[in-house]
Amino acid sequence: ESGAPGAPTATTVPCLYVPGNHESYGTDNLNAWKAVFGDPYRTFDHKGVRFILLNSTRGTFRGSDFAQLPMLQEALDDAADDDAVKRVVVFAHHPANDPDPADASQLGDRKEVQLIEQLLSGSAKPALMVGSHAQIVNVDRIEGVPYMVLPSSGKSPYGTPDRGGFTGW
Repeated sequence: ESGAPGAPTATTVPCLYVPGNHESYGTDNLNAWKAVFGDPYRTFDHKGVRFILLNSTRGTFRGSDFAQLPMLQEALDDAADDDAVKRVVVFAHHPANDPDPADASQLGDRKEVQLIEQLLSGSAKPALMVGSHAQIVNVDRIEGVPYMVLPSSGKSPYGTPDRGGFTGW
């Protein structure tokens, strides 16, 4: 598939990234990022999992690149008819919902979040969404879909350890 990582070798392990807000600071595009890491959004299958990587550099998918929303829908629709795909995992820098009460680090377009939640809960295959920007470890379920927020890896967490705030994993 387009955007699929290469196979591991004795000396390399493929690694894909999703861009975040820091990658877009001071620019109107991601050309430098694309030159190193490739497409800022893509999909590929690996061992029965459909991976969908999305670009939330502007705090919304629509505002970052509208074309990825139809790509998400198409990837989910295609997974429904593909017996080799057993589940779907969506990655983005920004989580759909910030576990901190201030909600400062979540996707900004709440109607867009409703659309994402509708798409994933309506998926024919089990789905999971993973984000990080909120810097607090958390897992919530909405309509049976887990939404995971990963911890900080390069700066101080936004919460205390008892609230999921720690560095690394």
